[in-house]
Amino acid sequence: MANILGVGNTTLDIIHSVASYPKEDDEVRAISKARRSGGNCLNTLTVLKQLGHHCVFMGTLANDIDGVYLQQQIKTQEINVDYCPIIAGKTPTSYILSSEDTGARTIVHYRDLDLPELSFEDFNHINLSQFDWLHFEGRNLPEISKMISFTRKEFSTLPCSIEIEKPRENIESLFSQADVLFFSQHYINHLGYKHPKNFLNTLQEKIPHIDKICPWGEQGAYSMFSNGEFFHEPAYAPRQVVDTLGAGDTFNAGYIHACLNKYSFPKRLHFACQIAGKKCEQEGLHNLINIV
Repeated sequence: MANILGVGNTTLDIIHSVASYPKEDDEVRAISKARRSGGNCLNTLTVLKQLGHHCVFMGTLANDIDGVYLQQQIKTQEINVDYCPIIAGKTPTSYILSSEDTGARTIVHYRDLDLPELSFEDFNHINLSQFDWLHFEGRNLPEISKMISFTRKEFSTLPCSIEIEKPRENIESLFSQADVLFFSQHYINHLGYKHPKNFLNTLQEKIPHIDKICPWGEQGAYSMFSNGEFFHEPAYAPRQVVDTLGAGDTFNAGYIHACLNKYSFPKRLHFACQIAGKKCEQEGLHNLINIV
């Protein structure tokens, strides 16, 4: 079991399931409604906890009613939030429409601009020597940059992964400080690449010492490892697509788990694709360990 610190965002997810995605101006009845803890970083920790690791989340939490509910849900998952600053404000909320016939989901996210994200001063209060792995969401620049730079200076051997999901100003400045980079299809397409191999070849010239991972939905995942080897792992085909929400976060957790267990490069991708595909066969992220 490893001690893992995740730094990023968490949200309250409000999920309405519908038989099929409605057309504009339609009025439809939801089949079900659920409230769950969410957010990329927390989702990844939720899966890592099930894989046997001790997980600590760091991010700002609001003190409103939704924030209290969210804290209760996270603690139920046995994820430590003791280092999170509790701030007056409104809890970030994702309103999600999940289509039963395809398993696809549409997300409308709300974040109160008055709710600050985690600062370097908050992060600097935690003793990093207790952790075996750090995972960051690539957001909240330049505070995240300060956190990662400090980690590299004071704890140079502590493995660090960064998720690059959305294009953000100067986010490329983080790349060289990671051991593992997870790139979303959205980010790569935004840069004008239609296929991840060309993107990975370009990055290999700039940052050859880093594992670069590109989950690619139904096509599986592509990667170029620090030794220059290129791999493609086909996706695990779910028996039935029930819920794709959090599949990418699950993939990241599977890959981190595989690294911590010193799996071979191809086996890391295989395990991550398998657990992400299995996740799509069920609603939510709980009880995943029973189906892998």
